[in-house]
Amino acid sequence: MDSRAIERLLSSNEPPHPTGTVCVTDTIRTLETELRQRAILKRNLFQCLAAISSTEERLATEIAKLRATVCLMRRMPHELIVIMVGFAYDGRRPHELLDYARVSKRWREAILSAPRLWIVVTLPKKITVDVERVIEGLKNWIARSGLLRLWISFETTSVNWADALAIMAAFPEKKRWKGLKLGPRFVEAHVTAITSTAFRSQRFLSAHTDDMSCNFPLHSLSLTSKSVISISNFTAS
Repeated sequence: MDSRAIERLLSSNEPPHPTGTVCVTDTIRTLETELRQRAILKRNLFQCLAAISSTEERLATEIAKLRATVCLMRRMPHELIVIMVGFAYDGRRPHELLDYARVSKRWREAILSAPRLWIVVTLPKKITVDVERVIEGLKNWIARSGLLRLWISFETTSVNWADALAIMAAFPEKKRWKGLKLGPRFVEAHVTAITSTAFRSQRFLSAHTDDMSCNFPLHSLSLTSKSVISISNFTAS
């Protein structure tokens, strides 16, 4: 039964001739077989495409790994790493310098071998560990600065007077201090723990008290030979 005969049969309400019924049934079976074959073919094609996509992803991953082994960041000389970190690190947040040192073994070697990156000594805003560990950390930090002059900042650290006194008294390399920024408790500890001779090499001093309504006497501080002095809420005596 051709397509025209099927169309005529569909447009009428008459039942097909028995011979036509057999013909239609055979055609249905043939088409169903062809449909199943095409479904199998399509499934095989999808499997091939999935395998191709998986291979492409694997090749792309391998290419990325190989490129990473010869990338500029991996081959960058230590001097350039130090310059980059020096521009990015402002000295206010010491943990940032340690984060840069964790980028890779090469970066760590470059940063640890650059004394100028370690000349700014800053305490965190809040000390949450034992003071002895803080002092040990300061010594390790300063040891990496070689023989360069140091900039010390205890300006925003929240700490009690006893801990501030312990840190100031045990602070190493006081003669190498070039600049000093002090917060309230460290001002008091500074006056108590250190004699005026420790200040002669400093070129910068910045200090402020906790209570803005009262003055703090500087009778024990020698401010001679300072090129920059920033002091608020103090009286000389």
